[in-house]
Amino acid sequence: MDFPKLNITQQAGLIGINTRPGQLSIKQPKADLNIQQPPADLKFERKPSKLTIDQSQVWKELNIIGPLESTKQNAEEGEKKVLEGMAKVANEGDRLMRIENGGDQIPEIAKQNTFKEYQPIQMEWIPSNFAVKFKYEPGEVKINAKANKPIIEANANSPIIQYEKSEMNIYLEQEPYIEINFDNVKYKNLGFEMHI
Repeated sequence: MDFPKLNITQQAGLIGINTRPGQLSIKQPKADLNIQQPPADLKFERKPSKLTIDQSQVWKELNIIGPLESTKQNAEEGEKKVLEGMAKVANEGDRLMRIENGGDQIPEIAKQNTFKEYQPIQMEWIPSNFAVKFKYEPGEVKINAKANKPIIEANANSPIIQYEKSEMNIYLEQEPYIEINFDNVKYKNLGFEMHI
């Protein structure tokens, strides 16, 4: 007896997927920065030092004087010598007037006018100590400084963002199918029989 046979052959479908991942690029440009540093304001006030040297005493001790001072000294010395001479002549005249009173007035007057007293030698240092006078006034320096703040200009730049979205491609790589085969299958009905 032949039994009916049912043969089923099938193939599953295959889905293929192609993907391309997305890409993100971020660039951050540097900020535009401008810095200026103004120089400090400096102001100097200076009082110069002063050195005064007085050598007039030295010149006097060395007998080095100017024409005006020399004329003045000579006039004073001349007047003094004239007065001394007048006094001496008057004194000698008075002594000669009294010659009758006795004494050796004439030889004594002659001796005084002829022989001078011995003057001992003396040593002097010229110039003398502290003959040169110094006067020093120190100078002064005043500094006024004013610092200026830096001028900073900053401009931030926005980031540059580039984005490429991902892609996905889905396709049917293998189509599914089913195949059904019948063997010895009969269809029977009332008074009717047929092979399928």
